[in-house]
Amino acid sequence: YYSASEERDAYWSLYHRFLVHDLLSRVRRARPVSVLLDRCPDPCSISTIAMAKDSLVVINAHASPRLDPRAYSEEFKRRGLSGAFLFHQNHEKPWARETDWRNGYPGGNEALSAAYGSWPGVRRHYVYQGLSNYSYVPLGPAWHAHPHLPKAVVSQVDLTASETGPLASQRATKCFFAGAEAQFGGTADREAMLLATKSLLGSCEVHLGSAPPEPNEPAAQPLDRETYLLKLRGAIFALAPAGNNPETFRHWEALESGSIPVSVRPARERSYLVPWCGRPEARPFQAKIWSMGDFIRDRCPVVILDSWEDLAGFLHSRDVAPLVDEIQALVQKWAREIKEKAAIDFEELLV
Repeated sequence: YYSASEERDAYWSLYHRFLVHDLLSRVRRARPVSVLLDRCPDPCSISTIAMAKDSLVVINAHASPRLDPRAYSEEFKRRGLSGAFLFHQNHEKPWARETDWRNGYPGGNEALSAAYGSWPGVRRHYVYQGLSNYSYVPLGPAWHAHPHLPKAVVSQVDLTASETGPLASQRATKCFFAGAEAQFGGTADREAMLLATKSLLGSCEVHLGSAPPEPNEPAAQPLDRETYLLKLRGAIFALAPAGNNPETFRHWEALESGSIPVSVRPARERSYLVPWCGRPEARPFQAKIWSMGDFIRDRCPVVILDSWEDLAGFLHSRDVAPLVDEIQALVQKWAREIKEKAAIDFEELLV
């Protein structure tokens, strides 16, 4: 990991456990995995930072703003170090303008795609059709952020798997959402979801705050991680509106908790449904014509609505209630398959 400063390390911790425990699980069976964190202040003199052959170089868009992936690859070549691959994390809005400090890239997506092409292999969070020369990596959950990232090398990281909780039919809450009311200044998708839940107070539990809070940003009405996790494990469905990107931590926190994520169809050019389901479209729920057969054929670990206005119809549908345990089992199975596919991809890339 290369981080600009200690205050930026919190962004690494959001992804650290999922990367090491899940995505690199097969790599760790084949060889020891060591973790190294080194400082690369902004502006960054990469000629001074630690590098090693056979590395997965992890660069976080927020922790290392205005990064230049090509500069890192050229420095590896200058030092004669082979076997270095890039993992570009947290680049939520690749369609953003160049002036966006978190997501903008000098020269735009054409230049970023060319920079990706300077590496022997690139993996990144978030799908965007305007980019090329990369493969997609699932975002994963954020609730189990590593409290401290190692400054020195740590070998054979020992991490335990999460528990998914009770069967869906045994859960007391039909649907659950926790988060800021107007995160990132407010998004139309979140506003529409909150409007839809106002008529579902007896069915949906909504906690407005930040859960879990963003790094270094205290929540207005904090819901601690333990409570958040318990509530997710007690909910049949977890509402997952889009944030800066259609794919969110909330999808993965639901999947890891045995809760079934519910979202509105994302825009095609930034749709996670392609790597998740094998195609850009999934059959949306529609009252009176939705069936378990539709859900099985779609093979997607998320319930897709055309609009949040369809949420009440979905939750109250007689076709849904008797099938929640089966839906939950399918969602969990597909989530395991997605993670295993990603782990195999990293194994083929690195081992």
